[in-house]
Amino acid sequence: MKRSRVIKLVSYLLPVFLTLFLILLTETGLRIFGFGVPSSYYLKQKIAGEAVYFNNIYYTGKFFTPELIRTPMPFNIPVKREENTVRIAIFGESAALGDPNYCFGFSRILEVMLEDAYPDIKFEILNTSITAINSNVILPIVKETARKINPDLYIIYMGNNEFIGPYSQNGNFSGFIRKRGFIKLNIAINSTRIGQMVRQLNFSLLHKHAPSQWDGMEMFSEYKYKPGDESQDIIYQNFGANLEEICRIATHKSEAIVSSVAVNVADCPPFLSINSPEIDSSDAEVHYLLAEISEASGNQNQARYHYNRALDLDALKFRADGKLNEMIKSTCINLGDERVHYIDMPSQLSDSMERLIPGSEIFLEHVHFNFYGNYLLAYQFKNEIVNCLGLENNNPPVKHVDYYKNRLAYTAFEDYKIYTEVLSRLGKAPFINQMHNEEAIKTIEQRIAEIKKREPNEEVYKYAIAASPDDWIVKYNYSLYLMAQDIYSKKVLDLLNEIHSSVPQHPVISFHLGSYYEKNNELMQALGWYEKALDIFPYYPEAKKSAEALKLVFGKSDLESVLRKEEFSKEDLRAVLLKAGDLSYRNGRESQAATFFTKAKELNQVQK
Repeated sequence: MKRSRVIKLVSYLLPVFLTLFLILLTETGLRIFGFGVPSSYYLKQKIAGEAVYFNNIYYTGKFFTPELIRTPMPFNIPVKREENTVRIAIFGESAALGDPNYCFGFSRILEVMLEDAYPDIKFEILNTSITAINSNVILPIVKETARKINPDLYIIYMGNNEFIGPYSQNGNFSGFIRKRGFIKLNIAINSTRIGQMVRQLNFSLLHKHAPSQWDGMEMFSEYKYKPGDESQDIIYQNFGANLEEICRIATHKSEAIVSSVAVNVADCPPFLSINSPEIDSSDAEVHYLLAEISEASGNQNQARYHYNRALDLDALKFRADGKLNEMIKSTCINLGDERVHYIDMPSQLSDSMERLIPGSEIFLEHVHFNFYGNYLLAYQFKNEIVNCLGLENNNPPVKHVDYYKNRLAYTAFEDYKIYTEVLSRLGKAPFINQMHNEEAIKTIEQRIAEIKKREPNEEVYKYAIAASPDDWIVKYNYSLYLMAQDIYSKKVLDLLNEIHSSVPQHPVISFHLGSYYEKNNELMQALGWYEKALDIFPYYPEAKKSAEALKLVFGKSDLESVLRKEEFSKEDLRAVLLKAGDLSYRNGRESQAATFFTKAKELNQVQK
């Protein structure tokens, strides 16, 4: 090669190499100086000397602002698999997680069903689902799970968030990116420390326009899709491509169960109806009314048709619609792979009920299941697991739903918390704009009134713990029950310490340990645990307020500097001051308490 050509080639390549070197140097420097957080879904830690993978609490920081980070169910799964162990990984969104309380999602019931049926097999069920994500986010979780966890079986139950989750047409998360290649590139960039730095700068500049706290579905109530809107097509296409890639990854070494998505069509009217003159009969609410009339007259088939049309034409797409479910089915069929097992879940659930159209018998609201719905979901998956893993099908039949409520300690206490959360949701957008919303609210209020008449049975918690001594979630719910009765005894402390040993990465447990010590007036220990919770997750609002109140009491924070903190709203500041005043008074610091109470009163007057 002539010298002039070499010089010319070097002149082209040198800037590229220098750029790559500077990028690598910056990335390395940011990591060395501790900037940013790990971006992988699985992290490693040791518990009782055993290496385990655990959930990265910051994982969704690649897609959400720091204040909106959503987290998976806390878990620890051994790096080294024991013999005679079956690993099952579940992938999905809030419905697969078990929202509004993952303690009673279908994965928890499924685990009991399998353990009872096959006591000689150890089942490790890993639920990777996270609220508000979609297939764009689930895909990289599946890839990492295949590399690190190597499940025997993948369960895919996703589809409700394709139009509102990351990279869909909404402005709260990652923006609308049409091409899958660009979506993957954006995720890769956001996984680097440089990407995190750029995102942080971006959040700082746009902070006033980004939501400062999680407000659920209300945050997405402005993102409408008119019937026939062509922007929907790319979302369907991306979903199909993501699902196909997920199935190929899963079946490289394992089996996959892919389910279509069941949603509440009978007792969840359309969130928004937009009539389009280009499309005949495109009014979602009209179809819903026709469905109600048809069902009342006993014409189930006609009712099902109109309910499904109302779902498909709903302009606020918070539920998987018919086209998306058809895409799930066709993707599984077109793969032509016997290791991909398809379940038509809406049909299976309909066959399990007297009413052929899924409604409030199994749903809490639009897509989230009540305990009975999760029980039916677990039952369907359990049957398919037995078939696709070739397990002997001579096990005892699945027991009545009440048995699983007792095994998981689902008492009136948990029932009350779940339905009060549902009531709160129904009072906000988009539910508040639905037809029959007032009737739905009255129904839930009546349900709550009935729950209040039932006394939670403490013996159920003891029974559940005896049946599953290693189940930290049952112990956690038992501790919550005791603390709700204002019991902060050594029993509670022992429970919380056991739970903390099982899931030390869970900031909520550290927070409750802080609450325990605060109730027992051991304030320095309380502050230590609140700060531990914030070390794990700095965006934990209740831990922030509690720690700030205690720092005021001990003089570790200056009152005027606390009042200037932008991270606290006026309401939060008032709560901090009231707690600081109460704790000061209880410890004989009356003058200090008066100062905090006076300032809280001033803030209250400003608010009014």
